[in-house]
Parts: sequence; structure tokens; C-alpha cells
Amino acid sequence: MTLALTFEDQDALKAWAAPRCDLHAAWPESAEAIGVIDSDTGKIRAVMIMVQTYSTTCDLHFASDGSRGWATRNILGGLFGYVFLVRKVPQAHAIVGADNIACQAMNIKLGFEIEARLRGVMDDNEDGILFTMHRDRCAWIKEN
Repeated sequence: MTLALTFEDQDALKAWAAPRCDLHAAWPESAEAIGVIDSDTGKIRAVMIMVQTYSTTCDLHFASDGSRGWATRNILGGLFGYVFLVRKVPQAHAIVGADNIACQAMNIKLGFEIEARLRGVMDDNEDGILFTMHRDRCAWIKEN
């Protein structure tokens, strides 16, 4: 299996990610999708959606096919490198449903830190957990 990152066909990447992120509305116009593609089969393995909210921060959303094989050091370096080194965003946020323990565990393994509990912010009025990752604490990139 050979993995590659792609920006091509933004609409298809966003459509693939939406149900996996429990999105019940459209992504904001400014959202950017980066797909992780299995080059051998052409199948999407994962998508990171980046929504830049301010010059100093962005919201990140991750969707996958349920496997873990896509999350290699090189792929994660490419995804976070785009956010922190190319787009030069100093910090990224992710909000995860308070009942979504698997996604919370993934964010912690990626290096996100728990910042706060947000009451009733999810589509189903569920509480959300706000995670933050700062560029200078991201283990997946080197700024040299």
C-alpha cells in the first residue's frame, strides 16, 4: 500500500468526510480538504478538513475509513506540516463529542491537549470537548 496526500476534487473529499464527521450541514465555503489516498487502489483512506477561523487558529476535522494504517508518521507530518508550516497557523482546535471516546483518544495520541468542555455545542446538543495543538508542541513537524 502506497499512501499519498491530495487536494484534488475538494467537493468529493468533503462529501466523503461529512458523514464520518457527523456533519449535518455543508462545510463552510472556506474549508479545505486534504485527502489521504491509497495510490494503488485510488481509494480514500482519510480526510482532514481545515477551517481557518482566524489568522491565529483553525478548526481541524478528521475522518477515516476506520482503519489505522493511514496514520503514518509521513502522512501526519504532511497534514500537520500543511497547517502549521505552509498555512502558518500557530494553533489548531478540534471539538469532539463528549461521548466519542475513540475520537478523543485519537486526538490525544496525535498530540492534542484537552482545553475545555463546551456545553451543548454539538448538533445533537451534546457537550463537546475542545482540543488544542500548538505548532511549537506538534511532534509531527520540524520547523528547521
